[in-house]
Amino acid sequence: MDFTALAQRICNVKGQITKAESLAVLNSRTEWWGIYGAALMVKNHFYQNKLQLNVLMNAKSGLCAEDCGYCAQSKISSADIETYGLLPTDIIYKKALLAYKRNATTFCIATSGSRLSE
Repeated sequence: MDFTALAQRICNVKGQITKAESLAVLNSRTEWWGIYGAALMVKNHFYQNKLQLNVLMNAKSGLCAEDCGYCAQSKISSADIETYGLLPTDIIYKKALLAYKRNATTFCIATSGSRLSE
């Protein structure tokens, strides 16, 4: 697949990509640099050099019963991480307000585990 040609076409049709094209990119066995270069071309066309600030707050750390192999908070991980229960609402709110004041466009709250308890 010619990723540069695909990127140029996407830029010319206001960002539209077909399902078949999306699957072809995902299933591609070529070097990822070609995909990365084409993705940068599309990003620069629509967003120039603008960045978006996203803030991720860990509101509950460690103490996870899940066995996700990629996560430092997993029960099977040996990573040296800080462990604490769910932070109080007022602390989470203050952190969200600080992120807003610093022009963050997204504020995410992450917690260890599969779901929150009562």
